[in-house]
Amino acid sequence: MSTFPATASGGFRCLSVMFVVPFLLLLPPLGAQEMPMEDAAGLETGFQPAMSIGLNTGTHALYGADVTLGILKPVNFRISYNSIRASLSDFSIDAGPLGVDGQTLLIDSDINLSTIGFLVDFPFTRSKKLRLMAGAMFELDNHITIAGRFTESIFINDFELTPERLGSIGSTYRTESSIYPYLGLGFGRSLAANKLTFAFEAGVYMRGKPAITVQSDGVLAGNEANGPVLSNNLESLQFHPSIGIRLAYGFALGNPKSKDPMQDDLMEPEKEAPDEAPLITEEMREAPMEEEEAEKPSRKNRKEEAEEIVEAPAQQPATPAKPVTPYLSLKGQVIDSGDGNNLPYVIIDMYKVLPNGQKQKALSQRYPGGSFEIALERGATYEIRLQHYLYMDTVVTIQADSDPSKAEETRSFTMNQQ
Repeated sequence: MSTFPATASGGFRCLSVMFVVPFLLLLPPLGAQEMPMEDAAGLETGFQPAMSIGLNTGTHALYGADVTLGILKPVNFRISYNSIRASLSDFSIDAGPLGVDGQTLLIDSDINLSTIGFLVDFPFTRSKKLRLMAGAMFELDNHITIAGRFTESIFINDFELTPERLGSIGSTYRTESSIYPYLGLGFGRSLAANKLTFAFEAGVYMRGKPAITVQSDGVLAGNEANGPVLSNNLESLQFHPSIGIRLAYGFALGNPKSKDPMQDDLMEPEKEAPDEAPLITEEMREAPMEEEEAEKPSRKNRKEEAEEIVEAPAQQPATPAKPVTPYLSLKGQVIDSGDGNNLPYVIIDMYKVLPNGQKQKALSQRYPGGSFEIALERGATYEIRLQHYLYMDTVVTIQADSDPSKAEETRSFTMNQQ
């Protein structure tokens, strides 16, 4: 009988790799240069920075652990370690059903169906609670070994066959492929920031054709040729149904800052720089002095005339009118309807509603902290869609005030968690 000793260090290395690799994926590459703010402002990205750590059990694993990352909207990526390990030693059964009455058969068995999994998780409903899952499992020395031997002698007429002379017989199940494609459905969220989630997941692995070998010795020797026969007879057993449950806790990670390119219209116009004082040369200084000497005789007469003129009151300079822009500034904040706190960020898709009813996309931007300021064309109608992957989408219609004296408008919006 073949033996396959379990090693704790192998499972520990698998778990270490599984938890370390996702964090390395979030780090920027060495030597990467920071993107200028001007370039980053116009960059549209579906990056959803979130992560969950889960525990699972079911027909695919007696126990399992996984890390799920939301790094590309709308899909999530999962790496998991699933373990099925069990063994039996000297398990006794009655050999009567095998045609040997009054005998006891001792069974030894070892099972290892552990895998490392890489899955893509695609939520295809608005609530994100119904998910399509696909990927592959990589087997870790998967096998099922079973062997039997008799405990007492068997008499054929007057001839005695002792357990030692009888020997033992066993078989080992493996698969021809070491990669198992997987397809399944998940019911329940796989990612939810700062709270526990429960999910039910069902699917199927394609393990491939079985490769069965037989081991025997003693009187039972020579049964090795039955291995290929068993493999052909069990060729239809290529699929492994998987039904399990998962409990996970999610974490919301940091979000990149962004800038609304339409805000340039709300900036105050630049003040014109005051004219520079003209350069005065020495010749220019001497010319007024000569004119002053020529005007001295008539200066007295002009003074007398000036005394008879009633001085008009000085007029105050007129206050320049506030510049009127064709845009109205909409300042808003998006809050959680449950706890009243601002969302960590919000994604806004804004469409301008044209007179013929068609919609023209005017903005698609992410705003950290749940606060935003966008420019609306006065008198125009807009449809604004507020989005966050943990909340139900909120759609509002706003008509920008056409009053030129009104520079800005402030509103609050609420979003419900999924």
